[in-house]
Amino acid sequence: MPIYKYISLEGEQAKTFEVFYQSQCFALSNNLNRKSMIIALGGGAVGDLAGFVAATFMRGIPFIQIPTTLLAHDSAVGSKVAINHPQGKNMIGVFYQPEAVFFDLSFLKTLPDKELRSGFAEVIKEALIQDGSFYDWLISSVSSLEELTEEKLMHMIKRGIEIKAAVVAEDEKESGVRAYLNFGQKRCQGCNDSR
Repeated sequence: MPIYKYISLEGEQAKTFEVFYQSQCFALSNNLNRKSMIIALGGGAVGDLAGFVAATFMRGIPFIQIPTTLLAHDSAVGSKVAINHPQGKNMIGVFYQPEAVFFDLSFLKTLPDKELRSGFAEVIKEALIQDGSFYDWLISSVSSLEELTEEKLMHMIKRGIEIKAAVVAEDEKESGVRAYLNFGQKRCQGCNDSR
């Protein structure tokens, strides 16, 4: 089975209709078919783009997420994939689950502190929404990046994903309890866009 590599733009620049269209053309020109699989190796924007391409190519082919940022570890289990529109972020998308998500902490060692803090905000939010004892553990165990051991990081990621996956499993299409995962999104959207 042949392997093809498509490299998209970074960050939100990857989530445009033009890049989506180029990705679809790349898949067609390389004769991908319903038995093909897309693997998303990158941050959240790459996962969004790859998932949306997979969901729409030939009415849906499998894809796998391999997140390389802390924030992408969270979004990889959310089943929402989308591209942006000039009128707003994530305006064109679908709910589409990856076949699998693989996590490798070695990718996180390459991230700047700003990127790590961004991902920690999601973990804290999930703890606030669902698990008070996990929140208490976060506050008492991780007060700075300097004291964040690999063991603590793994626990944070694992528990955050467990919380999110449970909420998504209960309400995959965001018609009820899943709305809590959007806590802080509207107020902080400008913060996200300015990064």
